[in-house]
Amino acid sequence: MIVKETAGIVERLDATAATGQYALDATGALVFRRAALDWHQLQNEEEAFFLRIYCPGDYRWKGADLGVLVTKGRLQAQSVSGATVLTIRARHLIDSIRAHYAGTPLSEPGQKTGGGKFV
Repeated sequence: MIVKETAGIVERLDATAATGQYALDATGALVFRRAALDWHQLQNEEEAFFLRIYCPGDYRWKGADLGVLVTKGRLQAQSVSGATVLTIRARHLIDSIRAHYAGTPLSEPGQKTGGGKFV
């Protein structure tokens, strides 16, 4: 699954999720297990692989691809109406990966910066 930025923001990224293997711990939290470049070593549905696209210092905006998430299990299901929807597990993985991202918002053009300069 491609994880995209859905908020209407423009930020310089200060922190991002690392590329590698993640696992759900006993409490259900998604924790980084190890750096990896290959998703083929995933063993079960409790593990996930994330390939980061943007690094600290890059920018994110609405629609930006943050990374690619791969799991062994299904991330979509059919609703009662027959539409395809994300599973609760998929939403949890997305929220957990997004929690690793932090950024500094860009100031609007024409506003003063902290040093009294206009941007």
